[in-house]
Amino acid sequence: MSNNGTGSNFHSQILIHTQIINSDFLIVKIHDNTTGINEQVKLRIFEPFLRNQPIAKGTGLELSISYKIVVERHQGFIWYEQK
Repeated sequence: MSNNGTGSNFHSQILIHTQIINSDFLIVKIHDNTTGINEQVKLRIFEPFLRNQPIAKGTGLELSISYKIVVERHQGFIWYEQK
């Protein structure tokens, strides 16, 4: 739990939804309730070693690994949407 800047307590959540389409296809949707990702990062989100925090904080997004597994290994699709 953290303070979201409004003085109220904010509970961050991650929701994962899976759907089997058939024996060859499935959909995995991951949603969170954070403020999102800025446009500069969004354009590069699947690049290796992309960081959205200072070097000493976190390990980076590393969505490039997910991209390689889904797209290059399994010929699937992966994308990012912000609503």
